[in-house]
Amino acid sequence: MKKVFFRCDSSFDIGSGHVIRCLTLANFLKKKGFSTTFLCRKVEGNLFKVILNNDHKLVALSNNKSKSNFSKNDALEVIKKVKNLNLTDGWMVVDHYLLNKDWEKKISSYFSKLFIIDDLYDRPHYGNILLNQNYLPGVKSRYRKILPVKTKILLGPKYALLSPDYKLARQLKKFNRKKNLTKIMIFFGASDNKNQTLRCLNILSKINLKLLKIDVVIGSANRKKNLIQKIVNKMGNAKLHVQISSLCNLMRKTDLYLGSGGTSTWERCSLGLPSIVISTGKNQVRQNEHLSKKGVIEYLGNSESVSDKNIIRVLQKFFYEYDSRNMSKKALKITSGNGAELVSKEFLK
Repeated sequence: MKKVFFRCDSSFDIGSGHVIRCLTLANFLKKKGFSTTFLCRKVEGNLFKVILNNDHKLVALSNNKSKSNFSKNDALEVIKKVKNLNLTDGWMVVDHYLLNKDWEKKISSYFSKLFIIDDLYDRPHYGNILLNQNYLPGVKSRYRKILPVKTKILLGPKYALLSPDYKLARQLKKFNRKKNLTKIMIFFGASDNKNQTLRCLNILSKINLKLLKIDVVIGSANRKKNLIQKIVNKMGNAKLHVQISSLCNLMRKTDLYLGSGGTSTWERCSLGLPSIVISTGKNQVRQNEHLSKKGVIEYLGNSESVSDKNIIRVLQKFFYEYDSRNMSKKALKITSGNGAELVSKEFLK
C-alpha cells in the first residue's frame, strides 16, 4: 500500500486552513487506496479530533513554541518519527509557512517524492511538485527563481483543494442566487484571532436589515466562542455553527458572505457566492486585490484599516441597491471545484 504523510499544523494563531486542505487531499487519496498519516504539533487549537474522525493516522509532535531554528528542529523530530518505516513508495506533503528548502532537503531522502503546498512564494523550496491554488497572475516566473528546474508547478484555483460536496452542489445547481438578499453568512476562519466575527455581529445587531437571517461560523479554536454564543442568542435572527465538517450546505443556502479571504475563497467561488471580504492576514491581500479587480468579490481592505462605517455602507449597498448576480457569475468562472481530483492524479502517476 502506498503511503502519504502530511506535515501541517493548526492552532489559535495560524488557524485551521493548512490542516483542512490537507484533509481534503488525504480523504481523496484514502479512497484511492493510500495509507494516510498526519504529523502535527500538539499545540492549543489543534485539529487532532477532526483528523482522527476522518480515519487518518496521527503522529503528535512536541509543542515547539520557538521559531528560532524551527525548520531544523522540526526536520530532526519528523525524521526520528519516520526513519524506521518502509517509505520506498511514500510521499511527504508539506503545508507549513515555517518550513523551507532546508527542511525539504533533509526530509527528501526518507521519501520517494515530496509535494509542497504553498501560498507565499517568499522562500526557496525543494520538491517534486509544488501547488499554489491561489489567484496570483504572473507568479509562475517568481517560482522559477526559487525552485529546482525539475519541480512541477501546479498554479491557480483550477487546483483548489475542495471537498467533493462542492462539485456535487455545483452540478446539481441546488442554489439560486437572487437579487433580494435575505440570508448572510459570517466566517473569519476557525480561530479568528483578529476578532472580526464579534465586530461584524455587533454591527449587524445595530443596523436594521429587514428579514435578515444570519449564519455565524467559527471553529472550536475560537477563543471568543462563549461571547459570540451570547450575542447570537440575544439577536434572535442568528444561528451559531461551531467546527462544522463543511461550509457547503450553508453556502448553498445563503445569499451573501461576509468574512476573510482565506481558503474559503475557492469554496465560495465554486458555488458563485457573492462576497464582502476583509483580509485578516498579509498572505490574503494581493489575491483579494486581484479578485476585486475582476469583480469576483467586494474587497474592503485589511481588518486594521477597515472602519465600521465602511462595513455598514457596503452591507446596505448589497441589501438595498446592488444586484449581486453578476458577481456570482464571475465567481463561478474562477474554479469548478474539481481541484482535489486533479491533484490526486499526480500521486497516481
